[in-house]
Amino acid sequence: MNPSVRQEFIDLAARGNITWEEYQGIRCNSYEQEVLYPAMTDDCLIRLINTVMIPNSSFCRTSRPAATYDESIVTNFIPILVSRLSLRSPGHLGDSFMCMAEEIAFLILRQLGFGEPKLHPQWKNCVDLAQKKIDENMNLMEQIAGRAARSEFRKSNWHKLRDWLLKRIA
Repeated sequence: MNPSVRQEFIDLAARGNITWEEYQGIRCNSYEQEVLYPAMTDDCLIRLINTVMIPNSSFCRTSRPAATYDESIVTNFIPILVSRLSLRSPGHLGDSFMCMAEEIAFLILRQLGFGEPKLHPQWKNCVDLAQKKIDENMNLMEQIAGRAARSEFRKSNWHKLRDWLLKRIA
């Protein structure tokens, strides 16, 4: 490990799931920042790229087309990938979620009338319960998904066979 990285940042990176709100309060050097990037939530990483990295990149301050592959990656591909990642991220509800269980707990508590579900005193218990139910039902969900996929496959093959027979009869 680089001696310029303080232990508190090594520990924070090991803990993982650094949120945008948490990251905004952190003051660290560039070596420490690089240690933290992989430990950020998707939401945090997306916000960091969109609000800090891209706007401050010297490549992004020009109106001319990219002249090198490096420029093209920064000016063209990264913004597209970040945009697509943000659409697929569970944080599409506007909050940062670390897993499906958190999203389920959030939606249930919100439906029950709690405006800030993550601040509910039983938030962790709700997430744990949702995760427990997901884990308990994973095999069943995989079996159902497999049956549905096989059924769709059979239907698609049936249509091919029907079409082939109709061509032969006609």
